[in-house]
Amino acid sequence: MFQIGIEPNNKVFLDNLSYERDVIGEYYDDNWMRGRVAVHGGAFSGQYQACFQTTDFLSFLSELNTLYETLKGSAKFETLEGQLSILATGNGRGQIGIEVIAIDTPGMGAVLKTVFEIDQTELLTSIRQLKKLVVEFPVRNAE
Repeated sequence: MFQIGIEPNNKVFLDNLSYERDVIGEYYDDNWMRGRVAVHGGAFSGQYQACFQTTDFLSFLSELNTLYETLKGSAKFETLEGQLSILATGNGRGQIGIEVIAIDTPGMGAVLKTVFEIDQTELLTSIRQLKKLVVEFPVRNAE
């Protein structure tokens, strides 16, 4: 499970994550994951199934750590199929702007976009959840 935002009407949430298939020795195939995405933006919300690569979470974790330490710059989560994009941008004073773009079907689906702010202290919970996620679902290397 992974979440950014704690307000009921302003958050993005990933759960029910699992590897898409058993290891076959092919790097990209072995590292596909699937899960449920839920996005709440004000009065609008949606949920759908999406696919991710394990490496998507690793790079986002690294960038979020830097953002948490400096409060400046940005951290971006992007998926290969474009089903979810999260951009977290620090203002240098403790507020983090979050922009979420969710697409229910790769390439041609409905789009839900929301923008909200969180406090820097909320990032720590998200970072802890991401650390747990990358341990539970490590990058599988092809032999």
